[in-house]
Amino acid sequence: MIRTLKLKLMLTDEQKASLLRTMEAYTRAFEIAARWGYQNRCANKFEVHRGVYCTIRQEVPGLPAALVLTAKDQACEALKVVKFKNDPLVAHICGRATSVGGGQSVIPITMFE
Repeated sequence: MIRTLKLKLMLTDEQKASLLRTMEAYTRAFEIAARWGYQNRCANKFEVHRGVYCTIRQEVPGLPAALVLTAKDQACEALKVVKFKNDPLVAHICGRATSVGGGQSVIPITMFE
């Protein structure tokens, strides 16, 4: 017999604000990588990394490196999905690029202050 355990996660107002800042920083990192890849017609993770990593670290200084890399990789996947026919930011917002990888990816989020 399989039991389903439901947990209700209660966050303080401070934790909610921190999580929101982290999500906004992640989104900004995604936008930078997607824009660079789209403008350079490149979805190769290594090339995009070379093109944007330092820029993202400068523009979003508090975002942990693991989230910078994840945002960059997700931007590359979004570029592959739209095949440069559409702007990846529009596709991502509309949900077309969010199920890349079968929707099974888990992103550990480290909140920053």
